[in-house]
Amino acid sequence: MDFQHVHTLLRAELDSVRQLATCLEQEQQALATLDGPALEAVAASKQRLLLRMERQAGERTRLAKEAGYGTDSMEAFMAAADHQGQLTASWRELLKALHTCQHQNRVNGGVIVLGRERLQTALGLLRGQQTGPRSTTYQANGRTPTSLDHRALGTA
Repeated sequence: MDFQHVHTLLRAELDSVRQLATCLEQEQQALATLDGPALEAVAASKQRLLLRMERQAGERTRLAKEAGYGTDSMEAFMAAADHQGQLTASWRELLKALHTCQHQNRVNGGVIVLGRERLQTALGLLRGQQTGPRSTTYQANGRTPTSLDHRALGTA
């Protein structure tokens, strides 16, 4: 197994993950400011980065398999190739960066869900529909409300 090749591959993966983290931060900013063009650009960048990361992970997995290790024993693979601990340190740094990206992605997903809920509430108000927690509660007869005493603010 070529130590230098594995180390270079891990550093390239880490660089890709760091770029993804930057992308996710840009995505959060675009979501917060409702900047559609920025969101499109970030989505394209994320897609390219994810494809690159998939190729890099595939190459790392291939090398591990060739050395007789499975994907679930990556640390053992690293330890076998590296007696000074450089690969293991890079691997742990990569895992930490991936965890950070996963967290940021969850945050961005939450921002999207909240935005969607606000939009649904606003559309409901414009349509004269009841929105909010009371819109899904049951009435005395066991049914949810189907009509309201409100009037629509306008029509399209």
